[in-house]
Amino acid sequence: DGVICVASHGPDGTLSHFSNFGSFVDLAAPGMSILSTWPMSKRSTTFTALTGYDYKNGTSMAAPFVVGALARLIGVGISP
Repeated sequence: DGVICVASHGPDGTLSHFSNFGSFVDLAAPGMSILSTWPMSKRSTTFTALTGYDYKNGTSMAAPFVVGALARLIGVGISP
């Protein structure tokens, strides 16, 4: 209770190989190749001429999409 289980899917809509899955998943969101900030001290694998950004994968990349969806639902009056 009080926990939201997030799954990750790729661009084609199928679950990511690392994703949560099963009947306890509440919402799936994009979680593969998401542009993210990256430590300036670490070299980006994608943006070799530009530091501070890289594409990342994970349910942690999907979580902000879920938070945005939930904020919209709460904003229109749907209670948790």
